[in-house]
Amino acid sequence: MRKYPNSAEALYFRGNVHFQAKEYKAALESYKTALQIKPEISDFMLAQAICENKLMKYKTALDLLNKILKKDSLNLNAFLGRSESYDGLKLYDNAKSDIAKYLMYYPDNLDAQYLKANIDAGSGDYLSAISNFGKLIKINPAK
Repeated sequence: MRKYPNSAEALYFRGNVHFQAKEYKAALESYKTALQIKPEISDFMLAQAICENKLMKYKTALDLLNKILKKDSLNLNAFLGRSESYDGLKLYDNAKSDIAKYLMYYPDNLDAQYLKANIDAGSGDYLSAISNFGKLIKINPAK
């Protein structure tokens, strides 16, 4: 960072390091700065949105994810992030729609299956939630 303090890519990677360390506020600052330098990079925007979700800033994340999907309607990771935002905002029908789109292509993603189970539980679809949680327990009982 000392050598290239205005490198958007370096800031993005620094944000990733903070994110992996669960230092979400520091990660968010790095992502925001990277986006100020290169606002057109969807990966930077997606990283910021995911970080915003972790900090429970669902409306901000939703706005970013909608921008991404407006530019690239096939960005499945944006659908995954947006379903988490909708879940946090208790917009369960929208969350179910987005998570279904994601799981159509990545049915074995356990984090997405867990999110779906949580969305089902939040929306009151308890039978589906129990079924989904049961499948996850069979796959990894220790977790």
